[in-house]
Amino acid sequence: MAVASQQTRLRLRQNLARESHEWGPVYSMVMTGAAEFTAEIHDRMPVILTADDEAQWTSGTPEEAFALCRPWAGAITIDRTGESWVRRS
Repeated sequence: MAVASQQTRLRLRQNLARESHEWGPVYSMVMTGAAEFTAEIHDRMPVILTADDEAQWTSGTPEEAFALCRPWAGAITIDRTGESWVRRS
């Protein structure tokens, strides 16, 4: 799922990225509950930060960073693909 906004420059924050023998490139993201627009697809979504949130996320207290873990309230465009993210045997 690709997430974008026409009004705001967004950043998806990756916490961990590495190479996996089983899956290839893998990563971990901070997740939160689904936004209204994404709930039909999944019950959660990545935390999305604006450029204005970045200092609070990287330099704030844990409590201040956690306060940013909320569903996105802005406009979102969802581009569905036909590719499954699950490997089938």
